[in-house]
Amino acid sequence: MYFLKRKGYELLLRESDIPQELIGPFKEAHTNTRWSPQMYHRLHTVDLMIAAETAVRERANLSVVATFLEYRRVRVGNRYQRETTDLVADENVSENRIIPDAALIIENIETGRRALFFIEMDMGTERIVTRITSDKRHTIHHKIGQYDRYLHSGRYAQNFRAFGDFSFFTLSAGSDRLLTR
Repeated sequence: MYFLKRKGYELLLRESDIPQELIGPFKEAHTNTRWSPQMYHRLHTVDLMIAAETAVRERANLSVVATFLEYRRVRVGNRYQRETTDLVADENVSENRIIPDAALIIENIETGRRALFFIEMDMGTERIVTRITSDKRHTIHHKIGQYDRYLHSGRYAQNFRAFGDFSFFTLSAGSDRLLTR
């Protein structure tokens, strides 16, 4: 990422034909801020959601009903949690928690039917499986297993009931469909 220093900003104003009101005032960039892999992960997720909304807009019979992102927080009772957080089983323990990176509900306007999509935007840093018996939660195999449990439990239908009657969902990692029933 490149940030203009004051001299570069002044040069841009002086040498370009762009009116200053379009460029805006100079703002000092805090270059000591570091980007973490989580920030790139979120940018990729937002890019995918924009691409999905753009693709849906090109089809007159489809409409995006709602979007959900894991980094947005919602108030549940007296605490905040990630917008996409749910449980794959009734017991509220960490082993049953699932947090999709994003979710999207699309409606076919002609039929009135809606579809639920979950998005997992992994950056190739997760292991597929691990031999470490103490922690298998950070593997793709475990994550897909959690989605399988979620699909069979039907809890997603309760969580997204306000947006439609869902008897299945589609899980996508980037552009590849992984799981549906």
